[in-house]
Amino acid sequence: MKKTFINNGFTLIELLTVLGIIGILTAAAFPVVAIIRNNSTFNNAVEEVANTLRVAQNDSLSSQGGATWGVDFDPANHQYMLFSELGAVRTYQKVSAVPESITFSDTEVLFRRLYGTTDAPITISITSSGKEKTIDVQPSGSITLE
Repeated sequence: MKKTFINNGFTLIELLTVLGIIGILTAAAFPVVAIIRNNSTFNNAVEEVANTLRVAQNDSLSSQGGATWGVDFDPANHQYMLFSELGAVRTYQKVSAVPESITFSDTEVLFRRLYGTTDAPITISITSSGKEKTIDVQPSGSITLE
């Protein structure tokens, strides 16, 4: 009597080959994932800065608390602060930190109460790992990302 052998599985060599290929593909994809994460972090930080500027402008337009509103940038501490200013008293309402890989220009943006305008055009440069974006604030109050 002759026995027939039916092969219903994979050999050890085939399994190790597939695992090796998966390992190589994972190792190749890891740097790409890191780049995408860094780009996402940078773009989110730029959007958050622009949104904070818009909040300050809206609060100045609505004369929130009877104060003038603005944003103060502190690159040495990797942060920017939303503030209100009533007379000579400045109150920081919100302090936002950015990752240390992100730098921006040392400046301050102050919006006129009830108008939401500035005295002069202001450009905020934000950089990270060779990438740069700018946020322009025009005297008319227009805030644009470039």
